[in-house]
Amino acid sequence: AMFPEKIRPIVTHFLAGDKQAALDQWQKCLPLINHENRQCGLRAAKAVFKEGGVIRSEHVRHPLKPMSERTRTRLIELATDLDVMALNWGK
Repeated sequence: AMFPEKIRPIVTHFLAGDKQAALDQWQKCLPLINHENRQCGLRAAKAVFKEGGVIRSEHVRHPLKPMSERTRTRLIELATDLDVMALNWGK
C-alpha cells in the first residue's frame, strides 16, 4: 500500500486489543486499497506522488500502460478523502 500512515493505526489498534477501532480504520482504507489493487497496480503510487508534487512524471514503462483518466481521477479522489500524506509531500 502506498499510504502506510493510514495502515499503521489498523495494526496498532489490533495489537492493543481494540479490534473495533482497527476495523473502523480498515473500513476507511478499504475503498482506496481495492481501487489501488484492482484498477491501478504500481501506477497508483506514481500518480499520487505526481499529484503531491513529489515527482514530475507518472510515466510507466512497457508492458504497463498509462491509467485511464477516469481511473486516475477516482484514485486521487479516494486518496484525497483519506488525506494521504503523499498528496502533500512536495507542496
